[in-house]
Amino acid sequence: MTTAYRFRSLDLYLSTSSKTIPLATAVTTIQSSRPNDTPQSSVAVVVASTSLHASILHDSEALRSTHPGIERFKIAAQENITRWYRAKVRLLPLTSDPPSTVGVYDISTRQFRQISHNADVIELEGPFAYFLSTINVDRLEPAFRISPLHTTLPSTTSALDVVIVRPLRDPSIKGSGEETDRIRFAEKSGVVLGGAYRDGAHVHMIYGDEGSVKEGQGEEDSSSVVEYYRCGGWEWAPHPEDAHAHLVCVDGEIFNIENGGRAITSISREIQGTKLFIYA
Repeated sequence: MTTAYRFRSLDLYLSTSSKTIPLATAVTTIQSSRPNDTPQSSVAVVVASTSLHASILHDSEALRSTHPGIERFKIAAQENITRWYRAKVRLLPLTSDPPSTVGVYDISTRQFRQISHNADVIELEGPFAYFLSTINVDRLEPAFRISPLHTTLPSTTSALDVVIVRPLRDPSIKGSGEETDRIRFAEKSGVVLGGAYRDGAHVHMIYGDEGSVKEGQGEEDSSSVVEYYRCGGWEWAPHPEDAHAHLVCVDGEIFNIENGGRAITSISREIQGTKLFIYA
């Protein structure tokens, strides 16, 4: 078995012919409810997330001693896949001058459309099953293309691509988080994440009859399983009684939001002439 692919990043780094790209950064700030507390901040160049992704990263650490390999992530995923995360979200406009609007991907037109005016923010109510944003990349693993539109419909300015799944958009889910609903929806979450491994097919999945999940062919945007936004940042305010909703992941670093606090992630700046060695 060849191992040449393991050295591809090094080869690109040493190459004099490889192109450079501007590298955007995003800053996540964890704010306390106490005004005199100093906020915690962390910089990301790949991912900032909450919900399932953050829970998997958090819980997998407790499994490291018994399961040192990547199987610990699969175990943590199985333990968290039925969770719903109660929070309120605000999506912030792109950081242009003047501020631009928040965009949402419309699967009926296969394009982004504006959903705000001027510097307006967009507010979303939970619960959430999945909430993840990327910057600079369209994937977290070579085959896990979770935010494919970063490359297939690139932004003209630095932006966060935000991938969201909210269970109550499912027409077959009538409750607000009963165990039977969460177990049923977990299967659909698995289908969505599986679509990310199929070249980002999840962004075109829709709800069919009785809440079945299938890949759409130009159907109405309102039936989409995944909500895909492009914006300048987001604010996450977790419900005080939902402990797992308080977890935030910033490029693998895990933060815990205190009750009454919130996490704010926003585009910071571009570093010109940077080589980014995350490849397809």
